[in-house]
Parts: sequence; structure tokens; C-alpha cells
Amino acid sequence: MNKTVFLNILENVFPPTVNQALNDWFLKGKQSVAEVTLTDETTYEVPFNSDNTFAKLVLGSANLTALTCDIGDLNEGDEVLLRITQDGTGARTISWSTGFAAAGGTDPTVTASTDAIDLFKGVVVDGEVVLIALAQDIATLTA
Repeated sequence: MNKTVFLNILENVFPPTVNQALNDWFLKGKQSVAEVTLTDETTYEVPFNSDNTFAKLVLGSANLTALTCDIGDLNEGDEVLLRITQDGTGARTISWSTGFAAAGGTDPTVTASTDAIDLFKGVVVDGEVVLIALAQDIATLTA
């Protein structure tokens, strides 16, 4: 599926704010590394950098007591996208830690439903990724 077809599908599935964010993401050529499935890990560091601005995590058999991030060579104002997917059991939780800050001072929560997918957008401010929930509990896209 090419980028234009994908973006046209998004326009019919997501609200305009999500459409614009994802559209911007693809048009700016943002990159991602392979999806990471966390199994027994209780801590994990998201390796954001200019070659990886879209991280994809699947929560496995343990709650994350410390999700941290390293912004690498990202600059003030750079944007990142984080996709968190619950496994088939669900109810996994995340404690945001070093490198993340919350807009408004309240950490975002992940959807507890099995196989739920949440998107979080972040902006680098003062060396940390300030997160906001972009879209939560979205359905998997199919063609």
C-alpha cells in the first residue's frame, strides 16, 4: 500500500487531529526501528534519535516500573511518536521515568484493554520528551 492510499484511509478512520499528526509524520519521513516486545522486562529505555523518532513497544508479561528515554541527537522542539500495544492479557501499566515529562504534570496512562493500541506524541523540551496522548485504544488498521 502506498503512502497516499494509506493517508486516504486514515482520513476516514481517525479524527482530524490524529489524521494531521500521522500525515505530518509520514510526509516528514520519520523513521522507526522494529517493534520491541517486552517480556519480563520491568525497565526499558526508548532509544529516540534522528534515525528513530517512532518507537513501537508491545507490553508483555510484566508492568513497566520505569520507562525511560534517551533523546540521542534530537534537538529542542523535535517531535517523536510512541506506539504502545497491550498484549493478549492486557492490564499492563507503565511508570514514566527519566527522560519523559508530562504535559500538565499528569503522566499519561495506557489503555488496559487486551490488544489496545495507544499513540503518544512527544516534543523535546529542555532535554526531555514531553508527552501527550494523541489517540488511545485505536483499532488495528486493515486494508
